[in-house]
Amino acid sequence: ATVVTAWQQQAPTAEIEWTGSNATVTTTLRQHAALNATLQELLNAVTSSDATSTTPDGSIRTRNFQIKAERATIGQLIDFFREERIRIELIDKDSPEVLAILSESVQLDTLGERQPGSKLFPLIFGTHFKRVDVQDDRVVLSRE
Repeated sequence: ATVVTAWQQQAPTAEIEWTGSNATVTTTLRQHAALNATLQELLNAVTSSDATSTTPDGSIRTRNFQIKAERATIGQLIDFFREERIRIELIDKDSPEVLAILSESVQLDTLGERQPGSKLFPLIFGTHFKRVDVQDDRVVLSRE
């Protein structure tokens, strides 16, 4: 309902048709871009507030994960986990050193079996960050 309200306020002439949980919006290209930006802001706000709570399946430390990726960068993996509502905190995220780490490649073909987060996240990020602190509700990565 929040999305529809925001859209109706921003583009009252837009036509919104629903099929289940999918919406089809008919409007001008300019309004469509504005509505899409509004949707992204709302999704980011929901993701940010959801990310502060415990993950849907309980503690990250004990939750089992299985991942396989070829030629993925550290930044892509962090984005993937965030999309899966796993909160990843980067200490000094804007420093040149951390920005360089985000573009480093990692090969995960050896991590095909399910592992608890307490083991998986240090395996993925441990060679790139000095500290990988796996907590119940987040993973903290630090170079120090």
